[in-house]
Amino acid sequence: MRNASEKTESEGRQERRGLLHSRASRIIPAAGLTVGLALGSYGIASAATNPTTQSRPGSQVVSHPAPTTGTGSGSGTANSGKKRPPRRPFVGTLAALTSTSVTVSGPGGTSRTFVTNASTTYHKDRTTVTRDALATGERIAVRVVPSPSGQNASASPSGQTPTAVAVDIVSPHLAGTVVSVSGNTITIADDQGMWRTVNVTASTTYTDAGTSATASDVTSGTFIVAVGSVDANHMALDATSVRIGMPAFNRGPGAAGPSASGGDGATSSGA
Repeated sequence: MRNASEKTESEGRQERRGLLHSRASRIIPAAGLTVGLALGSYGIASAATNPTTQSRPGSQVVSHPAPTTGTGSGSGTANSGKKRPPRRPFVGTLAALTSTSVTVSGPGGTSRTFVTNASTTYHKDRTTVTRDALATGERIAVRVVPSPSGQNASASPSGQTPTAVAVDIVSPHLAGTVVSVSGNTITIADDQGMWRTVNVTASTTYTDAGTSATASDVTSGTFIVAVGSVDANHMALDATSVRIGMPAFNRGPGAAGPSASGGDGATSSGA
């Protein structure tokens, strides 16, 4: 028979084995959990680097096509449905005139030649005229075929001569509010407050809102646009016609004529 001390030692060894077995049974599942977490992390990282797949519960993988970019060969753009602004006319002095072209001297010594053809129209004082009305030395505004880029008439592709759609003869004019009327002299104040002199004669014509008028309709406080030629001393305008009232802002044919502000009604090149 074993003594009490031996039995106690044997039982102690058995208890220690039981503790080790119990610890091992707990460590093994924990290790499996660690491996599972590691594999799960790899799956997340893989999904992050591949945006075309996404993981969902139940090991279901849903594929999405990756976004593509490209220039495309189509002509449509975000602004394809919008109208492009028309070219601004080239304004200057008619320097040369041929049967198929006009050459215009603009501000700063610039000079441009424009092709004219059977489709080109001509206007003077908002009235359609023939090509024969053109004369060198006159001030004209040339409008050209609108381009896709909306460039000015002064700009055209290298080596190409732009074609004139319309040529407007810009007659000298003054516009402003009548300050006084004395005989054949009308004094007006322009939009800058400067006083200008308009000379009229028996042959001067008058209109009021498109209706025939007379010299007596021109009174202090009325707005007029006088069209004619610069007088001999270059200090006044010899009027051939006087329009009473604010003019309509018509941008159609002949719109390069006098404007309400006293300008040409056409923007000069480079503006």
